[in-house]
Amino acid sequence: MALPSPNVCELIRAHFILLGSPSWKEEERDRLLKLLAEHGLKWGDLPEVLLATANLGATTPPGLLLRHHFGWGDMPKVFADASAPQSPKKLQPFRRLAQCFGLFGQENANAAANTRKQLDAFLARHGLTWADLTAILAASATPPPSDPRVGAPHPYSKPEYTPAGLVEGLVGSYVTMSEPVSVISSLWTCFTHVYTRFAIAPRLAVVSEEPQSGKSTLGKATKRLVYRPNRTVLSTGAAIQRFLGLGHGTVMTDQMDHLEAEARRALQRIWNLGYDREASEISLVIGGKEAFFNLYAPMFSAGIRGFLAGMTTFLAPTQQSRSFALEMERFTEQTKPKYEYNVELSPENPESEKLIRVFDQVYSFLCGWAANVKLMTCH
Repeated sequence: MALPSPNVCELIRAHFILLGSPSWKEEERDRLLKLLAEHGLKWGDLPEVLLATANLGATTPPGLLLRHHFGWGDMPKVFADASAPQSPKKLQPFRRLAQCFGLFGQENANAAANTRKQLDAFLARHGLTWADLTAILAASATPPPSDPRVGAPHPYSKPEYTPAGLVEGLVGSYVTMSEPVSVISSLWTCFTHVYTRFAIAPRLAVVSEEPQSGKSTLGKATKRLVYRPNRTVLSTGAAIQRFLGLGHGTVMTDQMDHLEAEARRALQRIWNLGYDREASEISLVIGGKEAFFNLYAPMFSAGIRGFLAGMTTFLAPTQQSRSFALEMERFTEQTKPKYEYNVELSPENPESEKLIRVFDQVYSFLCGWAANVKLMTCH
């Protein structure tokens, strides 16, 4: 099965996660089914799509797996064995989970609604959340050891390639920037793929004295490489909270100087709270019910320094202390990059298609690196 582009896979994942809401509606499930069909996929292909957008190395297996001494890598065989006529007793929960998941994707809306109740009961009984279900389904799609795709070398799986080096080389081909900006932004991009293993998430703030300094161009290139970025513009605090409610990800915002004062204040709060993993959870009343949001996530912003230094500054001293503030300069005809990164301008252009493919390959390399890397502790 050929998967659609990473952006489409992320969209499918977002639709599936939305179904985890207690107040989910049939219209949302119907939209997901139509989205799958539009890209030649079926409900049974969802686990592979979820795997393509997952970073299982950054999450701990839920209790259901640990109680049976299973890890993420055991899931393909577990689900395969669970489907056998006489599967071991300890595999029965996984057989039931697979049955409920499959039935939830059937076309009959009433039958699907009844199955969803059974699925909710199953999750509650085993102490699982919808996020756990998403991760388990993703892990179940991992190719078994006998699959010829396992062990196939990645285009960049060679000693001369490093995560930060790949990012710096690729982005530097399309964005004119100083060496410090290039190095720090590349390292930060890699950090977004492993940020859940750290206690703090430094922000990346790109500023300049004047327009047309490459801030948006750097943002566009970086957005294709950071871990699970928001697909649409998040211009309010509420929008960011909704995005983070879908799971781990990187918040990308641009042109902060165009935001209204109220939206800027909301983002300042999230900028501060989401920096510290231990102090990043807030509660809000939505529709008369209390909802909890964990705001811990990497964040990127860009704006004009002259505006940001005013009375309603976004990067106040507190925000600056939580950020890598990178200075961009307006390019001249001599320093203008040979190719400016703007694939949206001509999506059917062969050069644009080739560029997207390279960015996708580097993104997949970063996901693989994050899943296997062992981070060292400095003393």
